Amino acid sequence: MNRLGNMRPCTGCCQMIGAAAALLSIKGIQVIFNSPRWCAVIGERELMNAVKDYQERLFCSEARQKDILYGIEESLSASIVEAIANRMPKLLAILTSCSMSLIGDDILGICKKNKVDCPVLSIEAGGLTGSFMHGYQQAMLELLKQTNLKKTTQKNNKVNLLGICTCMPHWRGDLEEIKRILLLAGYDIGVSLGSDGLELADIKRLPEAALNVVLIPELGHEIASYLEMELGQKYLLLTWPYGFNNTLQWLQHIGEAIDRPPQLEELKNEISLAEKDIFDECFLLKHNFLDYSLQRIIMTTPYSIADSLRQAIENSGYDIISAQEYYIKTDESEIIDEKRNYHIWNENISIDKLKADNYQLLLGTERERIGLGDLDRTIYLNFSMPSSKIKSKNIFFAGIRGWQNFMYMFKEQLNTLEYIKYQNQ
Repeated sequence: MNRLGNMRPCTGCCQMIGAAAALLSIKGIQVIFNSPRWCAVIGERELMNAVKDYQERLFCSEARQKDILYGIEESLSASIVEAIANRMPKLLAILTSCSMSLIGDDILGICKKNKVDCPVLSIEAGGLTGSFMHGYQQAMLELLKQTNLKKTTQKNNKVNLLGICTCMPHWRGDLEEIKRILLLAGYDIGVSLGSDGLELADIKRLPEAALNVVLIPELGHEIASYLEMELGQKYLLLTWPYGFNNTLQWLQHIGEAIDRPPQLEELKNEISLAEKDIFDECFLLKHNFLDYSLQRIIMTTPYSIADSLRQAIENSGYDIISAQEYYIKTDESEIIDEKRNYHIWNENISIDKLKADNYQLLLGTERERIGLGDLDRTIYLNFSMPSSKIKSKNIFFAGIRGWQNFMYMFKEQLNTLEYIKYQNQ
């Protein structure tokens, strides 16, 4: 019975939602889900958790059984008229779901009939044929191809940031921190592709940078490869840096790639002050909770983020966050480093019960937190898909200030759970 869960991609974040997330991050683009209403409702729910305003630029053809038999023209035309009624978008994207992909309708022809005067992207985005990440990259690539980027003189000190997605729960704060440390290190920042509110004109500035830094390879590797092929831009797969050492190494890799070493003195001073405070807090926790042990860390993020987090934890030197086991939620398409000795986990795999006085750290979603149980012994940080419409740019975990946030929130939750345990004795 559990295997049925693997046949229900439409209950989560599928390829169509990934494509929509990529395109809606650009101002002036409107998106039509060429799909049944059910698919659109799920997609809108997930995207509204990321950016509520996206609902104003989302439409649906509301395909019915007759459309599968006789073609989608009538239903799609109605949604096109609605999408362009008030103002012609700068670009109209039509994302076709699994069921409607079987028909083979002439989407561009239907748009022409309805006098759509703006550029149109028609993308096959069925959830059964690809993941959220595949949909994101596919949509961005189609957009870049239509933008027709031209080579220009590259600025040696400028870097673009790729692989950003508004459906990552704290992307905005992470991005602000990354920009802050890049500027302090002496680098200029070009285009942050995937961040909310970009203009189509901004994308045309991509060729100005000497280097593309891919913050989530699963969302940006193919895009960076395309830009290298078309524009001759170098790229680095450098996942969001977590932890102090990782952040400094991250900057050094950028410096080596463009032959401009980073300026690190101010950042090292900042780290030195932060490390003293964290060391004191960790020592106090270890002293107060002698029976405490972190049995496992469960990460349900893209693999690149999970591994960056693991390196930060293992290199931190803080016993309080050292785990006996690491679990990762993944699919077969992701490459796992066997040397890292991860246990594979998903909702269909049972995990051993926690031992007495042991805790687990979940870096994932609220949905998975509830599914795992042991809420009174689970320290939880949202790392995959927003769990709330309430946003705070102060909640983020990348870079120097982000690692301070990570350790602070870990400490606060551990204190609370230990207090609850004490009260229940």
